[in-house]
Amino acid sequence: MCKTYSYQESLKLLYSVSKFGSKPGLSRIKKLLKLFNNPQKNLKTILVTGTNGKGSTTYFISKILLDAKYKVGTFISPPIFSIRERIQLNLKYIPKKDFARMFFEVYEKSKSNKINLTFFEILTAMAILYFHRKNVDWAVLEIGMGGRLDATNITNPKISIITSIGYDHTKHLGSTYKQIAFEKCGIFRKNSFALVPSNIAALKWIKKFAKEKKAKLLVIPTKRFNYPNFQNSNISLSLEVAKLLAIDSKKAYSSIKNLKLKGRWERISTKPKIIIDSAHNPPAAKAILDCLKKDFKNPKKNILVYASVKDKDYKKILKIILPFFDRVIFSAPLLQRAEDPAVLESISKKFYPNKFYFVEKNPKKAYILAKKLASKNDNILVVGSIYLLQAIFAKEKFFVSG
Repeated sequence: MCKTYSYQESLKLLYSVSKFGSKPGLSRIKKLLKLFNNPQKNLKTILVTGTNGKGSTTYFISKILLDAKYKVGTFISPPIFSIRERIQLNLKYIPKKDFARMFFEVYEKSKSNKINLTFFEILTAMAILYFHRKNVDWAVLEIGMGGRLDATNITNPKISIITSIGYDHTKHLGSTYKQIAFEKCGIFRKNSFALVPSNIAALKWIKKFAKEKKAKLLVIPTKRFNYPNFQNSNISLSLEVAKLLAIDSKKAYSSIKNLKLKGRWERISTKPKIIIDSAHNPPAAKAILDCLKKDFKNPKKNILVYASVKDKDYKKILKIILPFFDRVIFSAPLLQRAEDPAVLESISKKFYPNKFYFVEKNPKKAYILAKKLASKNDNILVVGSIYLLQAIFAKEKFFVSG
């Protein structure tokens, strides 16, 4: 049996691993899980990937299954409020004692067998083991990046979903739609369902790769719902999953309506109005345009808190969202690859010189500054990176961005 360790000790060790970065590939997690008698082979899984929308869709499906009386494991990447947000049972965070126990079990097994797992691989292995031991009916797993070489792809999904395809993580996934589609279609399985929205980019390539893998491809029309427009395709995909599992569509939609998504155009205050969102690439920025037009009509009353990491196309993002704001505060998420907020300010001044710009590297201080600048009738948007939201709103003392 594994010794008992503290939750804080598990976090310290886990984050010491995070500094070594990501290494796409399945060989390491395959070796590790074999030592645990391959628990992934006994899990019924749904894999969700996509440039944008994969987190929302993972939550929608989990809530539908939970309300249909299934026992559900949910794996989210990355989290906002707690590292334990990554691993959930029936949409409740894994308890601290279970997190610590699962971590040390995986960590010690990997070290004793000289398997150098990455930060993400450790968490994925923990989730698979935890869900297996809790005898979940379904495990809904959000892909970390891409699909083909992502650690979650060690499972054998009954249903695979691609929510969207756009240009992001091009260093790892490729710079063409064909290359990106190839990586994401790597989660498709022979004779298993593969779902994509009808308006997805690279559909011709997805059809080609699905045929090669002999997957049952379903192209789902996007319907309109009483929800922010950018969620329409995610909801349509989730309702199709309900249909495949013989869950009543009205009950499934009711489940979605009753779910309060965190960090997805979420209003957390009314006076001033404060909205937080995890849009972090140009397609996501375009997706929230309708929401910006509705909630941020008058630039003079609007304040933006923005940060980005270096590998994102923040120039395009800023061109899209800056017209809605007269006051802009640039900050930086707690990552080595965070972009310098002074660089963001310099670039923005070239696009839109007649705005009031502020630089506050500390995310919490940037948020406090926004609230100080705002009157009761003003509006604040915090956006640019989930890691920015983490830095401001995380609730755990030992939480650090992975």
